[in-house]
Amino acid sequence: MRDKLRVGLIGAGRMAGFHIDVLSTFDDVELVSLVTTPNGVERRLSICDEHDIPSNYDNVDDMIQNENLDAVFIQPSIRYVYEITKKCLEASLHTFIEKPPGLTSEQNRELLTIAKQKGVVEMVGLQRRFYSHILKSKSIIDECGDLFSLVVEAPERFKQIKEKNKFTDDELKNWIFGNGIHMIDMFLFLGGDTKSITSTSRQWKEEITKDSFHSLVEFKNGAVGQYISNWSSPGGWSVKMYGDGVRVDIAPMEEGKVFYSDGRVEELVVSDKDKEFKPGIYKQNRMFVDACLGKGKVSYPAATLKDSLKVMEFIEDIL
Repeated sequence: MRDKLRVGLIGAGRMAGFHIDVLSTFDDVELVSLVTTPNGVERRLSICDEHDIPSNYDNVDDMIQNENLDAVFIQPSIRYVYEITKKCLEASLHTFIEKPPGLTSEQNRELLTIAKQKGVVEMVGLQRRFYSHILKSKSIIDECGDLFSLVVEAPERFKQIKEKNKFTDDELKNWIFGNGIHMIDMFLFLGGDTKSITSTSRQWKEEITKDSFHSLVEFKNGAVGQYISNWSSPGGWSVKMYGDGVRVDIAPMEEGKVFYSDGRVEELVVSDKDKEFKPGIYKQNRMFVDACLGKGKVSYPAATLKDSLKVMEFIEDIL
């Protein structure tokens, strides 16, 4: 086992920058190479120069063949994730996949099968599971007894997103997989295994995609959950959890408060690492690297391809 994990980076977008900021602080990680499309060469070279990444490529195949990698961080446009992830898993590389792991549950299921066959470490980038205040709020509800109700609201500023002209029609059509997946994962992470799901969706204002999603869920623990996402209405992402003598409000997602029946109000504390880096990413990446180096395992609260499959199936149920 090497002392340092040799990591290849695939993609140079916004999320890639957040991952590189964290990985570059780990003494046991060597950032070996960065791949982008030829159109991204200017940003690619800039990142390599800033972080002393010694090699870069226009395609994934060359990097896999030439660099003797241990692991990859996959963070390209969502339309390329499945194809690239499949290549990396088949090459027996430990694989971190920025969500979504494909655009269908069938693609997710295939990637999970390959990962199991190859025996590699895999993790999906649903980093809100690692938010320090989310984990604290979940433990508070658990300590007080049962979770009664869960409400997750996930509006999208879809008009503004389209006006940026950064995304293809195909990416916009699959926006619920590409971005909505975060809050649906949070809904299932906090609620637990589902017993029954009643869902509906509407196409109110958008020409290329549905833009209103609603689910009423009974969880196996007895709790009832409601997921609401309207893409033409204002507001931000939020979570409300109702338990025995306690209510947790998380809004915006980076902060929250706990309300008790006796009148006490507790502000949820955000960890120093969640302030220094994009929240959740430091602990998430640390767990992945440790698992790759044999110093730990991918475990709670991390999302694996098995977890993301449940989310993908839930999205397909809504649609």
